[in-house]
Amino acid sequence: INLTGVACELMQPSRWASLYSVCDEFDIKITRCDIAYDDYDGLHPVSEAREIYESGGFNAGGRRPSARYIDSYGSGDTFYVGKRQNGKMLRVYEKGKQLGDRDSRWVRWELQLGCKDRVIPYDVLLTPLAYLKGAYPVALAWLDQAVVRVVKTTKRKAGIIFDKAILFARRQAGRVIRYCR
Repeated sequence: INLTGVACELMQPSRWASLYSVCDEFDIKITRCDIAYDDYDGLHPVSEAREIYESGGFNAGGRRPSARYIDSYGSGDTFYVGKRQNGKMLRVYEKGKQLGDRDSRWVRWELQLGCKDRVIPYDVLLTPLAYLKGAYPVALAWLDQAVVRVVKTTKRKAGIIFDKAILFARRQAGRVIRYCR
């Protein structure tokens, strides 16, 4: 199933719960989810995202994600935090200018979640802003109407379990394997 942004806008609010039920019933895997917050008044501009980044507000787990800024010289600046290939990327851009209105103040804060090293829960369909805020809770603290919900990565846990399994295998079977060689 692929729902575009336009399709999501056309969905009745009550239909999201139905979609949640279908996903749950058929054990559907969400492979990508884009969550957007539209700031039509420009209260949180692209420059604010850059300032928050510089002050460490996007740090996640003690590490600073990568970032890049694109200055389009009047047709809509964009600031990226994180990388698409890592499964979590925030894009902050001047949506109104991108659409051609040079005087627009409209800024979109858009999170792109991928399923690399994480399971995207069905609850993201019902409370998307909670997951937007949960991606970078310090940076998006101004989203005060949303409760923080985090999509945890599974890589670290799986890595620890794998490392332990290798350690036990070395202890239990290492000598026998070396002897057989």
